[in-house]
Amino acid sequence: MEFREIGLSENEEVFALLEEASSGENGFSTGNVTKEAFREYLHGRVEESLGKNIPQGRVPQTTYIYYFEGKAVGILKFRRELNEALLLQGGNVGYYIKKSMRGNGFGSKMLASFIEKVAKKTNLEKLLITCNEDNLLSEKVILSSGGNLENIIDGKKRFWIKL
Repeated sequence: MEFREIGLSENEEVFALLEEASSGENGFSTGNVTKEAFREYLHGRVEESLGKNIPQGRVPQTTYIYYFEGKAVGILKFRRELNEALLLQGGNVGYYIKKSMRGNGFGSKMLASFIEKVAKKTNLEKLLITCNEDNLLSEKVILSSGGNLENIIDGKKRFWIKL
């Protein structure tokens, strides 16, 4: 399994993954990407990662695409800083696994790989990850990477992972 930061040269396979994730399932959204707006979306993600043109109320974030055997299977968003809204819901990390690939351990592998290869190399001491109270698969992923439940607020479980 490998991952890379999203860039301007992404292909139709990445578009299809982003389109699938656009449903906002369990709070994860890519903003309803369309084919016509795909290049603009990619440009926005690159700028967002660089801290440029950040809409009010949002923080810079880096989007990664995860691959298994050369196929795009997941998306992970990483925010190095948190605002009040993200402290309640969203946290430092949001992730999505392609529906047809769920239940095979990809979420756990993706999060563990991200923590080792990226998060531990930052100046953060811990990561906040949230999930819907009824999302047992996501909870299992978070717990497998050392997540500790702090509390539940408005149906969102809030976990901290020490780095």
